[in-house]
Amino acid sequence: MALSSPALPLHFLLPNPKEEAIKPLLLQMAASPCAASPQHGLFLPPALHSTIHRLVSHVSKSAAPSSTLQQQLEILQRSLLTTADVMASDTQLSFDSMIQLTDAISAADDLADELEYKDLEEKVEQMEKAAANQERNAFQLNVFREFHTSEDYIGSDVGSSGSVNKKGNKSPIVDGSFAAEGADSSVCAELCNGSSNLVNESTNSKYNNDDTSLDASSSHFADRIMKIVESLNLVSSYLADAKGITSLNCDLSRPPKISYTDKAASSLSAGNMFGYNDARERLVEKLLESDEENVSIFPIFGPGGVGKTTLAHFVYSDQRVVKYFHSRVWICASDDLNVMRIAGVTANPPAMSNSHTSHELEKLKFIEEVLQDQLQEKRFLLVLDDVQSIEWTARFGSLKNCRRGSKIVITARKEGVLADREKGNKIILKGLMKGACQLGYMENFEEGSKIAITTREERVVDDRSKANKIVFKGLKEWMACFGSRKNYGEGSNTVTTAPDETVADDRDKANKIVLKQNRQKEYWLPCFGCMDNCGKDGNIVMTASEEALEDDRVKQKKNILEDQKEDDFLSFFSRCAFGYEDPQKYPELQIIAKGIATKLKGSPLAAKAVGGLLQTKFTNEQWTKFLHELPELEEDLTDIMPALSLCYQFLPPPLKWCFAYCSMFPKGYPFNVDNIVNIWISQGFIQPTDSNKIVEDVGREYFDHLVSMSFFELPNYTRSYWKSSYHVMHDLFLDLAKSVVGASECSSYKNKRCFDQTTSHLYIQSWCEHDDVHQWKYFRSVIVNTIHAINFGVLMRIRVLDLSYSCMTELPDCIGDCIYLRYLDLAGNSLHKLPDSLCKLYHLQFLVVPDMCRRLPRRVNSLIKLRYLNASNEAVTRIAGIGSLTSLQELKEFDVKVTKGHDIGQLKELRELRGQLCIRNLGTVKRKEEVIEANLSGKTRIEKLQLKWQRRKAVKVWVDVDEVLECLEPPPNLKELEIHWFGGCRTPSWLEKQSLTLLQSIHLKGCKRWQQLPPLGYLPVLQFLGIDSMDATIDGGDGSVEIFPTLRELWLADASIFLDGISFEDQSRKFFHQLRKLSAVNCKFIKGLPPLSLFSSLEELEIKMCPDLENELPLCLKDLNKLKTLKISAPNLTCFPDEMMQHLKHLEIDTCQNLVSWLVEDKEDALHSSLSSLSVINSPLPTGSILLTSLRELKIDGCSKIRVFTKEQKDWFANLTSLRNLRITNCMNLVALPPNLHQLGSLEKLTISGCRGLKSLPSDLPNPLKVLEIWNCNQGFTFQYLGEEAPEWIKSIPYKSIAYRKFENVNKDCRLEKVRN
Repeated sequence: MALSSPALPLHFLLPNPKEEAIKPLLLQMAASPCAASPQHGLFLPPALHSTIHRLVSHVSKSAAPSSTLQQQLEILQRSLLTTADVMASDTQLSFDSMIQLTDAISAADDLADELEYKDLEEKVEQMEKAAANQERNAFQLNVFREFHTSEDYIGSDVGSSGSVNKKGNKSPIVDGSFAAEGADSSVCAELCNGSSNLVNESTNSKYNNDDTSLDASSSHFADRIMKIVESLNLVSSYLADAKGITSLNCDLSRPPKISYTDKAASSLSAGNMFGYNDARERLVEKLLESDEENVSIFPIFGPGGVGKTTLAHFVYSDQRVVKYFHSRVWICASDDLNVMRIAGVTANPPAMSNSHTSHELEKLKFIEEVLQDQLQEKRFLLVLDDVQSIEWTARFGSLKNCRRGSKIVITARKEGVLADREKGNKIILKGLMKGACQLGYMENFEEGSKIAITTREERVVDDRSKANKIVFKGLKEWMACFGSRKNYGEGSNTVTTAPDETVADDRDKANKIVLKQNRQKEYWLPCFGCMDNCGKDGNIVMTASEEALEDDRVKQKKNILEDQKEDDFLSFFSRCAFGYEDPQKYPELQIIAKGIATKLKGSPLAAKAVGGLLQTKFTNEQWTKFLHELPELEEDLTDIMPALSLCYQFLPPPLKWCFAYCSMFPKGYPFNVDNIVNIWISQGFIQPTDSNKIVEDVGREYFDHLVSMSFFELPNYTRSYWKSSYHVMHDLFLDLAKSVVGASECSSYKNKRCFDQTTSHLYIQSWCEHDDVHQWKYFRSVIVNTIHAINFGVLMRIRVLDLSYSCMTELPDCIGDCIYLRYLDLAGNSLHKLPDSLCKLYHLQFLVVPDMCRRLPRRVNSLIKLRYLNASNEAVTRIAGIGSLTSLQELKEFDVKVTKGHDIGQLKELRELRGQLCIRNLGTVKRKEEVIEANLSGKTRIEKLQLKWQRRKAVKVWVDVDEVLECLEPPPNLKELEIHWFGGCRTPSWLEKQSLTLLQSIHLKGCKRWQQLPPLGYLPVLQFLGIDSMDATIDGGDGSVEIFPTLRELWLADASIFLDGISFEDQSRKFFHQLRKLSAVNCKFIKGLPPLSLFSSLEELEIKMCPDLENELPLCLKDLNKLKTLKISAPNLTCFPDEMMQHLKHLEIDTCQNLVSWLVEDKEDALHSSLSSLSVINSPLPTGSILLTSLRELKIDGCSKIRVFTKEQKDWFANLTSLRNLRITNCMNLVALPPNLHQLGSLEKLTISGCRGLKSLPSDLPNPLKVLEIWNCNQGFTFQYLGEEAPEWIKSIPYKSIAYRKFENVNKDCRLEKVRN
């Protein structure tokens, strides 16, 4: 929370407050009713608990527990515990009262941070002093053995204060120039002044181990502590009295914990549309129809959360649509330009106007320029999601330079975003229980059909429908008009219904019928429903405002359609609520689920949110409670917020904090999971309850839980400007987050001030100059992704600072004044270096550096609390003394060097490393003791380990390489192991004794002297074995157990392998029975493998230049009936077995010069093959009676013997009816392509490269061709298809890449010219 000057006086924050003056205020706090949204002070509990935990840690580790300061800290701790107990008793505070309390807790929070910062600074000085006193190359970090920085409760840190700049002068924080002004002498102001004294004194001290170094600052600490304690005690006391709390637990040894035991639910996977399948099919059919217009628009309207975007996604991803359109583009119209830049569309934003209208027009122009290549001269499908202004459809709907038949699908909540003439194809979604959708186009009516509409308001029809309108102004005038008609036929009568007799004159009342109880069904249905003299199929159409007017016969017919829709929605909701559980096993829950589904009125978004919540609370009691508290939604689903709000109320507190914090982000913001979790950790929102889990994993569980309830979602589509996949927040959930937290704590800044003195977390969408530096010093989060002019010196209490993609070219030195900082993101900026002052941010836990920054500050190893460093590998490997970063979680590469600070012993204290670790240049290890100190076996969270020596032998070797590998024993939980260029010959004992029981993958490369490998086949869960550039024998063991029981992939390259001791005569043993993929390339000999015919489970087989295995071809192929992919290079191969060709999907034929036929023998009836891709490399095209009607990709490469295609080959081409991609390359003697290529009705891409003898293309190519590429062919051939002289059918191809090389001689390429379209 902000430390601000609130509206009410801070009486209880002053010394010696008068109880009489504040008693009414405190009674008001206690008596205030349960807080409604927004929940002010929502982020107060994590700050309170974080402060308590850090004080407990500091007090317990104090070297002088009896000192005055330590005693006062215990008093403060007790007061905080009392406050925590009172807050846990559902005591609610008014807004102003909460601000008052928050100031006191924030002051205590900052005080705890200062104490820890002082310890951190002292330890850094001790570390640097120790380093200076050590002998060269004998640097030790013993000082860290007993040092911990409150990491027992990692992730709970919230603040710190005090700093000096690199010249030793006072920073703006130190001299107090930004202290609060005015008469209020709050703890906030005292904190600023106290911080100055602390930093000045601590900077000049020598940091002795005793407590005398604190004497100078003890008095100012004491004063501040007593003010905070008095404030907290008064508030807690009066609140406790008001609520009748008689006793409070203040056990100092066990700080309070916030429990969180729910687990994330299973998310609903994409698949069935649950009620919208018919709408999807009709829309797809309309999109595929030929159209004379350049661009047709298909709008999807409906309230939020009914599935507009989901329907658009299913249509966008439909394979028929993908094939039909040249280009598909997805744009979220509500996304801000900065959001698009973060996601990857461009790094350079245009200048933005302040007005909303100008902003939208500039965004439209910018997007149109970015997407120009994807729209021009193409038949495109453009999805404009969440359109909110008519400018979007006006701009893209009037495009002229596109192909006829282009379509635009828009989703919007309001029809006003379209002109009336463009609404003919509209789809209106109303939810899954109300007919699903209404279509504005009717197809199956006869010509001349008419629609009659009665309505009270003209706005329900568009202008073109108003031409034949009839306006009724009053029944009396109509009676006079129609009752006096003279030209009616004899016997004609006029029947009039009216609620009042005054509409008729006296002569017309003679035949009147008066229904006095006209709301009763007894008077109407019995009268007309029992008519006997009507035709056999006569029907009555009845309109009524209430179902009570119908009897059961009528309701039965009316409910048929509604029941179908209700069944669809109930199935959808059951899938959301039961997940992968069988609902039939829970009959009582099924009944409750039906009641909840009825209240949700068919809203898909509400169903996903509620269902995800119910999965985590799988009991009758919890479901019944939710049913009773769930309000019934409106029929038109215009407001589903009550259901979403109730889901939020059922969340555990930590998830509420995490979700509500995201309220400051703009619509469509692309959330990176790791980034947002790290931000939550920096704010203290993550509350670990399991000591075996690290805080990042707990944060990921929080996020997964919110995803399972659709608070966040991972779209199945990818917006066209996204560089990768991101999570987003539905705008209704964003509205919910804003409503629960309020703008007082989280705000979004856009062109004008939109925050007040209570704002703590700020997102800046666009920058404008301001002079209110007073407020900026209270911010705890600032996220800015646009050009800015922030004065970092005023961000006194900043914890999270995200400056990614903000067009920065330099980070100022005053960043070192932001000593509270936990999270700093500089990604996407043009920063080549960082200031040295960055190294004073001792609390920093997460640092993201641009890739172009190749060198970090020299003292970056002073950031001893750093957990996550995202920088280029080059920058990280240059860090000297990286072993100081004892909390580091990831280190992908570590280069061993002979220079100081780069020895392998640096890994000693990095016990928290997890994921992947690659250690390179192991040949430069100087001492065996350093390898032992690295203690790889103790880093239990590492799952993938790469050990790499230099490829070339080092000039000088200090330690025997066999001993080095022996000392590099991996952790027992290792899953993947790679060893490259190891120069020894001995197997390490840790691999010999089979201690790595969880090992799933082994890759050995270039270990030429390591010729005797251990019995790897005994590893119980090994799935991948790769041996590259080695000649080795693998021990087959004693024959008592199964060999390679779980191996799924065996990869051999440039190797000679012998499996020793394996006898295939023993039928009781199993060998490789799980093997799915075998790849052997350029292997001189392979001995000891079972015959290929025994690999019955094999699905992929690659054999190239391996004589031992080639000899088994092709006879073994007929036994491999599960084979899907085959890549072979077999000089003796002449044909393929019939059995193989019927189930093979992918075939690559390489250097099979003797291949003459597809099949062993030709048959009368052609064999249908299942091949979908075929590559023929340096081999003749085979012939034979086979149909490749399912073939989609064909590559012909390096077939120099082909000059022209024979008649049989031409006929073979004509049967490739499913072919989409044809690639012919490096066929030097080819002079002509098959003339019947135009018969390939599915061909979309044609590539011709390196065919220097080719004279021309066929006179026509298939209509659906989207891409034509011509490269490195002769100049005369290429010129035919360049420029204005190119044939019209060439010009009509949407994507063309045509280039030629002009050759002066056979060895030199002179120039390259090309044209792209």
